[in-house]
Amino acid sequence: MILHRNSGYSESTIISEVDDRQYFGGIEIDSEDEVHVWTNERDEVDLFARVGVVLIYGSLIVPELFAYWFLSKLFSNVQKGKLLIEENANLLWMYGGIQFSIAFFVPYIKVLIALLTSMVSSNRVSVFANPSVSFALSSVVLMVVAYIIGSESQSRKEPGDHRME
Repeated sequence: MILHRNSGYSESTIISEVDDRQYFGGIEIDSEDEVHVWTNERDEVDLFARVGVVLIYGSLIVPELFAYWFLSKLFSNVQKGKLLIEENANLLWMYGGIQFSIAFFVPYIKVLIALLTSMVSSNRVSVFANPSVSFALSSVVLMVVAYIIGSESQSRKEPGDHRME
């Protein structure tokens, strides 16, 4: 986060710290997006701006947790030797769909959070977020593979065809 003070600006500021000139340690969340916060007339960052910045950084975490949950279920099935089954196709489809949503929609959600935060806060918050076309294309490839696996599993009705021994 880049903090713009009345006396200048400082990069790599941690929003939870009162004094950005001294690092106290702790958990940090970083993002490729640039988040800018301008202090108010008292050279402070109010609670609304702090919550807004946390939501901007956290907006990626929730969908990623869901995506990795689907991926872990898929890996669990593969570990059990269940490869070309409809459940795996659905899990891969969901993973790809979430990744596609992250690539295109999360940047706009971040901008919306920054806009709403600036409306209710005495601070100004902005974020520079770009949709990732390459990330979206790779997730579309995963969804196509999921469709192929699903079609293949529909054509096979014998339970032994999808197992690797």
